[in-house]
Amino acid sequence: IYVATLGHLYSENPERGLYKTTNGGKKWIKVMDVVAQGKNIGVVDIAMHPSNPEIIYAATYDKERKPWTFNLGGPGSAVYKTTDGGRSWTKLGGGLPTGMIGRIGIDVYRKNPNILYVTVENANKPKVSDEEREKELHEGKSSQGMIGGEVYRSDDAGKTWKKVSPDGKSIGGAPAYYYGQIIIDPNDDKVVHVLSAASWGTTDGGKTWKRRPLGFGGDDHALWINPDNSNHMILGYDHGMGITYDGGKNWYHPDFMPLAQFYAVG
Repeated sequence: IYVATLGHLYSENPERGLYKTTNGGKKWIKVMDVVAQGKNIGVVDIAMHPSNPEIIYAATYDKERKPWTFNLGGPGSAVYKTTDGGRSWTKLGGGLPTGMIGRIGIDVYRKNPNILYVTVENANKPKVSDEEREKELHEGKSSQGMIGGEVYRSDDAGKTWKKVSPDGKSIGGAPAYYYGQIIIDPNDDKVVHVLSAASWGTTDGGKTWKRRPLGFGGDDHALWINPDNSNHMILGYDHGMGITYDGGKNWYHPDFMPLAQFYAVG
């Protein structure tokens, strides 16, 4: 069992990182220590090779949360890979953005683990030409905000990445911060769901994206897809859970249980 930890909510602490147990939780070993990388960096998401547990992908999250402020991200947010169960780690690049990066979500395609997707909160500002910037100043326009949510795909187990989301469109809408995830359909690597303040999806590997009203209230946190029938899904969100048997056309929302927010479905 592996557990990713972000650390205390409002302060730094040495427990941040990735932990592993081989005896059902009696003893835990830290296999990824991120404390030396920065006081605000923790591990926020992991994805495992479906047939080789020694191969793991982990996403670090560089964020600062205070009662009076919240910094979205930083240069310490990145994707790492181990092929030996956490004894050594390699930081992945090959096309992934760097700089001011927020939350990163990872998923591995079960039928071909060389295929991966990540969703990245790119907090960098869009690049503009000197002419565009001068025009903004003359017209009294404010500078552009951050780039926003992006999706990248790798077909070679993380060596290289290709952006599969369009420029100028933030996939997921508003930043999801701590809960943003990406889910690959277990039976079709072209079908991908991005969970955020709003759910987005693609059925053609990222050529086109649409906002999908998966839930009916608040943020979408978790999605389980039946590996034997992709039309059967369970969604966890702010106001409870939803169940569909027709790929999301119709949802059943149990209202007979005293439910709170759902952050994990399995």
